[in-house]
Amino acid sequence: MENRARQTSGLLTGVIFDLDDFGRIRARLGMPDSCLSILKFVESLATPEMQQRAMVIVIEEEEAGLQRMELNKGIEKVLNLIDTLNLKAAICTRNNQSALVHFEEVLRRHNLCHHFQSFHPLLWRESPCPVTNVSLNNKPHPDPAHAVLRTWGVSLPVKASPFFHRNVHTQAQSTLNTNLSAAVDISSHSQQLTATVNLLNLNHADPVVLFVGDHIDDVLCGHHAHCTTCFLTNGEQKSSTHVQAALQQAKITGVLDYVVHDGLELAQLIEALHWKDYDVLPQFAFPRD
Repeated sequence: MENRARQTSGLLTGVIFDLDDFGRIRARLGMPDSCLSILKFVESLATPEMQQRAMVIVIEEEEAGLQRMELNKGIEKVLNLIDTLNLKAAICTRNNQSALVHFEEVLRRHNLCHHFQSFHPLLWRESPCPVTNVSLNNKPHPDPAHAVLRTWGVSLPVKASPFFHRNVHTQAQSTLNTNLSAAVDISSHSQQLTATVNLLNLNHADPVVLFVGDHIDDVLCGHHAHCTTCFLTNGEQKSSTHVQAALQQAKITGVLDYVVHDGLELAQLIEALHWKDYDVLPQFAFPRD
């Protein structure tokens, strides 16, 4: 696979990573699952005093979270794969700039600091767009993802579902020569999922960018910038169920494409997307069994 990566360009253009860990903040603030944005929740509090106390909690937990920062299982394989496949990579975090400093230090402790230069741009809470220098709305607004794409010089089409069952792929390939605009209905065994797949996608003329995060805000940010979206549960099986329930509660559908539990699975997904491996992709398609 590595030799092939050096010889052939694949489907995937780049990966945008989240660097947030706001679970403890949300718990201390008493935020309901239906409330997506921490900053908007703080702004919605009744008095300036309540808002100020809430921001103290946010800052305290941000700093504590930085001290707890550790690499996800399998992240070294992901970083190596990005280099091997010559993929672009970026970070979008709602944390402050010190999160990026801590991330570089964690990489250094694991002798992986050379990978830090692979990430461009690095966007934190107060970052403007690197190209226009215009201030950005924070996630779940798509501004951060759009800023990354603009920095990379990448324009994404309105996405069709990237979930191709191998039977769909076979049928689509046989149809492609005669009808490039045909649509195929696909379904999963556990749920009646139906997606319209534009067969022009199978030509892979359009770039694909994967947005990876562990919160609904990341999924929404990536989706509304036309990225393929991946929810990382960090090994918590309940997280996939949690995000599905929260999406349903907020009446949000059709925004999440894949779910992975750790860096090892993320590496498999990245490789499968890049090489259009239609046997592997359905294993990670949302919702997972």
